[in-house]
Parts: sequence; C-alpha cells; structure tokens
Amino acid sequence: MSGKLSVVFCWHMHQPFYREADSGRYHLPWVYLHAMKDYTDMAAILRRVPGARSVFNFVPSLMVQIHDYAHQINAWLTGKQNNLPDRLLECLVRSDGYSDDDRHYLLEAGFRLNHERNLHRYPCYSRLYAMAVHVRDQDANLYLGEQFFADLVTWYHIGWLAETVRNEHPVARRLLEKGQNFDQQDRRDLVELIYELLQAIPETYRELHNAG
Repeated sequence: MSGKLSVVFCWHMHQPFYREADSGRYHLPWVYLHAMKDYTDMAAILRRVPGARSVFNFVPSLMVQIHDYAHQINAWLTGKQNNLPDRLLECLVRSDGYSDDDRHYLLEAGFRLNHERNLHRYPCYSRLYAMAVHVRDQDANLYLGEQFFADLVTWYHIGWLAETVRNEHPVARRLLEKGQNFDQQDRRDLVELIYELLQAIPETYRELHNAG
C-alpha cells in the first residue's frame, strides 16, 4: 500500500449497573475503581501527547454511577450522610474495628488487582500479601490485627490509583512514602482524593473534546 491508512482509536467505556435499586448500595466496586485508575489515566496520558486524537464512548449506565459515587462520597465527606455506598469504601474509613466478616471479606477482596504491576512493586503491600498467604489455612483473626486490615484496604486503593496520580498527586505520594500504619486521617485523605478523581472525569473529557 502506498497511501496512508486512516486509523481511529475508539475506547468504549462501559459498566453495567452495580447499584441495587432498593438500597442504592453497590454490590461490586468496579465503577469507582476503574474511574480512579483507567479513566483518569487515559485522559492524563492523552493530554500529554501533542496532536493525539482518540474517540471515547461512555455508556449512560457508567456515567450515572460515576456521578452517583461522587455525589454520595461528597455527602459523606460533608456530613450529610453517615454511610458510603460501597463496602470497600466503608472498610477504608472504618474507625470502630473490623468484624470477622469484614476481615474475611478484605482478605478476599484486598488483592484483586494486577500483582506484578500494582502489588509486588510496593514492598509494604507485598509483605501484607505474604502474611495473608501464610495464614490462609488458619483463622486469620488469631494472627492479623486491626492495623493489618487498615493497611490492606488502604494499599488496595493506592494500588488502584491511576499511575499518573500515584506519581504526581501529593496525597498519593505521601501515602506511598509512609507505607504502613495508616491512620484515620490518612484514609480520609484517600477518600477525598477518590472523590476528587471521580467528580473530575466528566469535565476532563469535556475539556478534551472541546480542545479537539
């Protein structure tokens, strides 16, 4: 072929409805996790490539849930509601200790990410994984204390942050440098960062669209 080939990069962003109609809670966390990671990173990377063009399609069910997550997290941060809409987020901010059910849930959910790129590259997170594996066939409640689970759920959310955010955002950098013994303020700061990322997505992509 002697002529130029026209290629269109089309990213189809989609998620089904995970929100329960009766309670407004989410039974799976993939909307907010992918929003704070992939949807955030892709926009940041596209901005850095002069002349780059791409097509992004966000399905309505995804955008509605991103907006709802941002709204509910902001309502919690401002004291307008007592609960967060997702169990992982509730575990992230828990201040009254973790129940046996919470502990089993976090041991199952707290490592659901790419281990090579987002877990074992961080020694503190990798150490938590090794400890969890070591007690897998035992009763974890006999060996793992409250701080283990606070650090685990914090590291899980750090691991799901966009690469650009982990590299550049001051809250992310501070938490990465601290590495362990995350306190209540650390975890609230992380929730505030998650809210910041979620609420920015619609406007960020609108600005990219307007810029061509």
